[in-house]
Amino acid sequence: MSRERARLRAEREEALAATRAKRKREAERRAVRAGHRRRAVDALPRPVRTARPRGILESRRRRRWEFAVGIVVLIQLATFFLTDSWLMRGTILMLSLLFAPVVLTLIADRRS
Repeated sequence: MSRERARLRAEREEALAATRAKRKREAERRAVRAGHRRRAVDALPRPVRTARPRGILESRRRRRWEFAVGIVVLIQLATFFLTDSWLMRGTILMLSLLFAPVVLTLIADRRS
């Protein structure tokens, strides 16, 4: 009887050892995969999140800026579709880039 118990205990311990070895191999494989994944993710640049200022003055400034950029884009689109001359298109582009700060200053003038 004791030999039978010893044999059964040995079989159980052998099965447990095989299960432990299998779990250890799987854990090592998961660790290696996690390491590969971590290196791949770390190699990619992370997006930088910047919070927008939410004050009234900043929202007005942003609205004025968007308005001025929208006007410049509309002028460029109108020029592109209404003229065939690349010289005219380039001239209008340069003039609108030169006068954009003037327009922003006129929009932002608080004295009037």
